[in-house]
Amino acid sequence: MSLEAEPPDPERIHHRPPTPGTEKALYGTALTCGVPSCGEPLYRRIPDTGKFLLNSRVAHINARSEGGPRWDRTMSEEANRSYENLILMCERHASEIDTTPGRYPQEQLLEWKQRQSEESERAVAALSATNGAGLEGSPAFLSLGELIERLQKMVPSSVSSRSRAEALEIASRESRGRSLVRLRSTPAERKDAVLGWKAGQADPVVEVPDGTLRVLVAPMGAGKSETAERWWDQGLTHAWTDDEVAIPLWWQAGEVGSSLFVRLREALGGDPAGPCRIVLDDLDTLDFQEADRLLDEARRLVLNWPQVSVLATTRPGAGTVSEEERLAVEPWPVQRGLDLLRVVIDDGHIGFGGSETRQFLTSPLQVHALASRLRAGRNAQVSTSELLAGLVDSILERERPDTSAETWDGLARLAVRLLDSRKPVRAASFAAHQLLWKLEDTGLVVRENGFLRFALPLFEQHFGAQALKNGDVRFDAVAGMGRFPRWRYAIAFAVETSTPEAADGHMSLLAQANPAAASWVLGQLMEEETEESFFTEGPETDGPERSKWVAGHLRAAVESWLAGLGDLGPHLELHHGGRIAPWAVAVSGDWMNLGQSYEGALQDDVVALDGPDFWTTNRPKFRTRSGFLLPGGRLGRWRWARDRLRRPLTELVQRRILPVAHSSPLAAERAWYLSQMVMAMTDRKCPTEEVPLGSLRPVVNDLARHVAQTAWSRWNCPGGGEFDSGDVCWLYEHLERLEHEQTESVRNPRPAPDRSHTARNFMWQCYSPELTKEITADALRDALIGYRELVEANFPGYADSFDLYRALPIRIQGTVVMPHPEDTEAWCATVEYHLIQEPAGDQTAPDVQIDVVEEPYDRRLFWMFDSTEDPDRLPLRSTEQVLSTNLVRQATNWAYGWLAADLKAFGWLSDDMLYID
Repeated sequence: MSLEAEPPDPERIHHRPPTPGTEKALYGTALTCGVPSCGEPLYRRIPDTGKFLLNSRVAHINARSEGGPRWDRTMSEEANRSYENLILMCERHASEIDTTPGRYPQEQLLEWKQRQSEESERAVAALSATNGAGLEGSPAFLSLGELIERLQKMVPSSVSSRSRAEALEIASRESRGRSLVRLRSTPAERKDAVLGWKAGQADPVVEVPDGTLRVLVAPMGAGKSETAERWWDQGLTHAWTDDEVAIPLWWQAGEVGSSLFVRLREALGGDPAGPCRIVLDDLDTLDFQEADRLLDEARRLVLNWPQVSVLATTRPGAGTVSEEERLAVEPWPVQRGLDLLRVVIDDGHIGFGGSETRQFLTSPLQVHALASRLRAGRNAQVSTSELLAGLVDSILERERPDTSAETWDGLARLAVRLLDSRKPVRAASFAAHQLLWKLEDTGLVVRENGFLRFALPLFEQHFGAQALKNGDVRFDAVAGMGRFPRWRYAIAFAVETSTPEAADGHMSLLAQANPAAASWVLGQLMEEETEESFFTEGPETDGPERSKWVAGHLRAAVESWLAGLGDLGPHLELHHGGRIAPWAVAVSGDWMNLGQSYEGALQDDVVALDGPDFWTTNRPKFRTRSGFLLPGGRLGRWRWARDRLRRPLTELVQRRILPVAHSSPLAAERAWYLSQMVMAMTDRKCPTEEVPLGSLRPVVNDLARHVAQTAWSRWNCPGGGEFDSGDVCWLYEHLERLEHEQTESVRNPRPAPDRSHTARNFMWQCYSPELTKEITADALRDALIGYRELVEANFPGYADSFDLYRALPIRIQGTVVMPHPEDTEAWCATVEYHLIQEPAGDQTAPDVQIDVVEEPYDRRLFWMFDSTEDPDRLPLRSTEQVLSTNLVRQATNWAYGWLAADLKAFGWLSDDMLYID
């Protein structure tokens, strides 16, 4: 409800124009909503009319009872509606104060009222001093009390019953409900105080410009949802004061369904016509593929409707987020966390020491967890993981839900069902009514529209972890078979909260069942400095016995990883006769020397070094030798073993030499690439289309003989590039296969340029648009085939953990953007493409559709969404990159780029891979 104010009569101000700043004070725009964190002005100008709207309403300070009357009925109506008992607010906060009075304690409202009155008095005084007493008769010259009086005459005490007002009321209550859910661990008598404290925080709201997507990325408990809530609340305040602004939308990422566009239209009753804020919370609850799809859809949505803005929240590792889109959640200042801690436990004197414990004050979840621990009479000397695990325990301990074995078993079974299913669990199919009632009575489970869910995602993970630790579900079972994406956090929580011995056993099962899952879990579990090392066990004194004990446990961890890696293992760790090459070891304190012998040099798997001269006298026996500090922490040996294998895997992926069948299109590119370099070693010019085996085979045979007589060799080629013994052996075998098939030459997989080349040409100018289109389409098709073959040949046991592989079959739709023919400065073309999941298709011959356009080209078209397109076939990934048509390994580069992204998501690669040759 708003009040229109006429501008002041020019005659009353003696025909003087107002001095700068006077208009603001005159119409009240210097005054803002009484809630300090809001800042919403109480007046808004009507463009081109000279009039102002009073976008505000009064709230009752003495309204206290939750869900009760809007004012204290023990007072007279006149007293209830008097100036002393009213505070001027923006529409949104006035409604909240009247409908949810418990959120705003009376003492706090009185303090805000006093501050607002003082600001009003200062504005009036400044205006009088500037314009003189002649202004006092102006109808727009109103004190705070007069503003409230005029409002009281025009606005009824009840909230408007218009449908939009009802929707705004509902949105306000939903916001409060979300806040209360996050305060589950806070005692009931302190929740109102905490909500009041939060309302009084005036730190800046995160900025998400219209027409953009931004993503809050931070670990669990850092305050992502609270930060998003403040941005959403700001949008709700704007919706209260401006009918053109859509009521903001808040969705859990898992609630969106198959199409963000369809969900938006359903919520708004059509396309958005004005500014609209959308929050997508907990993106990390989706698997990587689904998170990427939802982010791409959000990008298209804001391009379609530039007045829409989207803010997503996620833990690190969910979805592909650009640096421009990423918003970090800054740690709280310690003083802010301490202030909240005092409010939660209602104690102004809190004493705990240590820089480690002070870190608990830098995130809201940890503050609440610490408050629960301190209220229970325990100290703050605890690890972060134990602190968060104790938060669930404190909730359960305080609320004391039904503790019968049947009920707890039901909670664990429900967690298993929810984590295993992509759909809600129907109550009627889960359990009998008696058990359902008991589950609901715990307060941990909510039944909505006939479906069950946990009140907090933390409960779902907690009871899923309990099912794992109790043996109801096996770690190796949920780590594979497509179950890992949903179970990943429960697995990490179970490992983190297990005893050191049990956690070590869990990691052994995970590493053998799914090395990708095990590596991801390690990435989630940060080792605490206080954790005791695994190697404090065993023999206490240095010597052969301790050296063999330590090396045996490190070697066992390596063997577990290799068991999971399967046929890829021998490419990552030196093997003799199908087993890891023997180790010679010596441990002195925290330092270990390790050497790997040549075949036949040592008989036992682990040999302790004998005497200080062992390395010198036996140097010829060892192919490698290294020294390092023993890994610390209870899971240290698993990190060490993973990192030991990660180095050679990184080299294989960087050099693009993972094993594939010789019939693979990637093998054809590798053969042509190596043939060019081998022929360059003979000082002969390599043909551009094919190399006859008669010319190539003698050169390769000479190189193979050299390889057979040396431990390892590497060659640098004229003009750049290099190859080594492994490349020679691979090319030798490949040529044997070609000869067996009676193939006469190694051919270039791509057509040669169809335009003449001059010294002034860039390479893109040597290819016509038609040929560029043909080469790009063929290379992308080969890349999809090659990616599938790379995964199936090297990671077969857990291929379904890779998000892109799990989405197969996939088609590609893209555009090649060619520079204008007269643009002599352009050095390359570009390609932009979408990977789109198909419900069915031939994986051996993927569908690739490529168009060609010339500059100038509006690249926004690439991201625009066609609303008629099937929402189930939205892109999984979208990419724009440089296109070098003459590169020999185009398909290989694309295939390895997709594979590298999958491996990095699981911690098997530490850096992004860049392929430019």
